[in-house]
Amino acid sequence: MLKNVEIIGFSDEIKEACIKLKQQYSIKTPDTIIAATSIITGIPFVSGDSDFEEIKHFDFIKV
Repeated sequence: MLKNVEIIGFSDEIKEACIKLKQQYSIKTPDTIIAATSIITGIPFVSGDSDFEEIKHFDFIKV
């Protein structure tokens, strides 16, 4: 299963998206990094954490 895992580095583009999200929303920094990475990569984020429902800029799938 881990053969299909891709490591995504913390790029300047993700950093800039984090800054914008922190300015717009009152979410924790780790959650900001997760959301920004999802936004920049276009990969939907699946979680049961309702804190992400506040963010309107990315594809969040709540389970």
